[in-house]
Amino acid sequence: MEAAEPPAEPLLRVERSDQDGVPCLELVGELDLSTAGPLKLRLELVEREEPELLVVDLRGVTFMDSIGLGILLAHRLRASQLGRRLALVQGPQHIRELFQLTGTQDQFDWVGRD
Repeated sequence: MEAAEPPAEPLLRVERSDQDGVPCLELVGELDLSTAGPLKLRLELVEREEPELLVVDLRGVTFMDSIGLGILLAHRLRASQLGRRLALVQGPQHIRELFQLTGTQDQFDWVGRD
C-alpha cells in the first residue's frame, strides 16, 4: 500500500496582515490565470471594508503574467474611482520589469514595507 501524497502547496498564497490599520495582502508564488481567483476574492473582501489604502506586497511573487497585472490595474482603478488607493510593494527584478515593459509602473503608488 502506497503512502498518500501530501496535498500540493498552492501555486499562490495570499496572506493578509494589518500594519497601523492599513491592510496588506502579501503574495507568495505565481500570479497568472490559474491562480487569479484567490487574489480577486481577497481583494474584493478587503475592499468591502472600505480602507483608504490597501497595500499589495509583490516581494514573494515568482511569476506574474498579464492576467495578474490586469487584476492589479482593475483594482487600482476601482480604488481610485472610490477615492481610495491601492499601493504596491516592489517585487523581484523580473516582476518590476513587467511593469516597466508594459508602461504601467507610473499607474501605481509604490511603497516600502518594513
